[in-house]
Amino acid sequence: MVLLASVLCLNTMIVAFACQPVDTVETEKTEFIVPQGSTVISENQFSARRDLVNVIVPKSVERLGAGAFYNCINLKPIIFEEGSNLKYIDDSVFQNCRNLEIMNLPDSVVYINSHCFWDCTKLPSELTLPKSLEKVEPTAFYNTRIKSVVLPSQCKYQLKDYGFPYAPSFPDNCIVSGGTIYNFYSHLSAPLPEIVDETYDNTGVLSEEIDKEKLVVPEGTLEIENGQFSQRLDLVDIIIPKSVKKIGASAFYGCTNLRSVKFEESSALKYIDYFVFQNCISLEQINIPKGVQQIRAHSFWACVKLNSISFPDTVRVIDANAFFMTKIEYVELPENCKYQEKGHGFPNECSFPEGIEIHGGIPFDFYKDRPCPIEAYPTEGLFDGKEESSSKFIVPEGTTKISSNQFIGRKDLVDIVIPKSVKVICPGAFYMCCNLESVTFEEGSELKAIESYAFQNCHNLEKINIPEEVIQIKSHAFWACERLSSICLTMSLKIIDASAFYTTKIKNVSLPDNCKYQGIKHGFPHEMSFPKDCIVTGGVSCDLYEGL
Repeated sequence: MVLLASVLCLNTMIVAFACQPVDTVETEKTEFIVPQGSTVISENQFSARRDLVNVIVPKSVERLGAGAFYNCINLKPIIFEEGSNLKYIDDSVFQNCRNLEIMNLPDSVVYINSHCFWDCTKLPSELTLPKSLEKVEPTAFYNTRIKSVVLPSQCKYQLKDYGFPYAPSFPDNCIVSGGTIYNFYSHLSAPLPEIVDETYDNTGVLSEEIDKEKLVVPEGTLEIENGQFSQRLDLVDIIIPKSVKKIGASAFYGCTNLRSVKFEESSALKYIDYFVFQNCISLEQINIPKGVQQIRAHSFWACVKLNSISFPDTVRVIDANAFFMTKIEYVELPENCKYQEKGHGFPNECSFPEGIEIHGGIPFDFYKDRPCPIEAYPTEGLFDGKEESSSKFIVPEGTTKISSNQFIGRKDLVDIVIPKSVKVICPGAFYMCCNLESVTFEEGSELKAIESYAFQNCHNLEKINIPEEVIQIKSHAFWACERLSSICLTMSLKIIDASAFYTTKIKNVSLPDNCKYQGIKHGFPHEMSFPKDCIVTGGVSCDLYEGL
């Protein structure tokens, strides 16, 4: 690949350099990752490619398919050739491209779809989008550090927050010039109340000496930006100064060595935003400061060592999924604190893990108007299998349920065997087991259900045999299993939920004639059950989310 300075980009907008042009040179065909003349980069075509750093897209390409460069974490510039005909940038195309800094968007672009630049936290703070643009869908740039954006007058964008995954098109504090405010989700109720800016008396909090070396931002800082410390492996024990009023979405996302978080006495923090501590798999201790009113969705998702939490009496709302994938077994809530009691499947699960003991609070359903097409396979009374594993199995023989998050993030799992007694694999059971390559179910398996995101982000998973007795595979069960290119599904299957195999490399699949699957695309998180270009034989293509 050539460097940015040698790429021709006349009539385009260079985001990172305030629209300054770059030098013109001829480019050779070998510099392109897709052949000249190609009109589409397929869904997930280059997802999770670690070798991609500098990428040039030929002018012939008109569409970037969903997830085309998803999780290409080393990608820095992506340049579109002069005269580009690009019109459509689909869902999640550059999601998790955390090093993406430089990009020229052609004046031909019409749509930028949801989650397209989610977690692209190195994009510049100021952005001018093409004059041809007609629509920027919700969440397209939400989880970035963009502070100001200029849109053409006809371009529709989402301003109001309806809760994840229906967040605004741009960050909360982003100044948008031009464009047309549009509500893509007017048919839904906004689940969360607005934050009331009240001042609380924090006197009486135990005062102690603060270790200044553990302050991650200087005293006096008002805001920690979106993704500011995401995936920092050097953070272990940190202190957040009392001046901080806002912690942006994904601020500490994926800080896998982060063990404790302490807020300085008299903290000004009012809410904990989406995904702030998601995937902080070592987090054991955090004090929620007095004054916090709201804890938003997925804020502590996959904090699997967090087994206890205390809430101040100021907390009014704890959103769906906030503490769902944790080890918390008991919680005491303020009497007037609403929490999500009913799980609707990903991404609107319960606020806390299923079956925990909750004292106080107000059980509530923030997402009662959201579709919930698939009821979970009943798991009441099933044995959790907490004994020591035998050498052959990761859970003991006789176990009937693999619990939620039971093996989450285990890097030692490569080739595993699951005993025939297991009837259900619960949500997130093998979530983020990134070295897992093969899963074999013992002959005669009694497995009935694979729940939501059970194998999500198992990036190296290549082989799994679905047992004969499986009835349902729920949403996102194999999301981001980019190496899974084939799957044999059984005649007992009744339903395959949205997004179950969407971000895989599966090209052909055969289903029993009465098996329902999601054949209509609604965008994240209600994508089709299989990749867009997958040939499905048999089954019943339907819309499980009709009316969304």
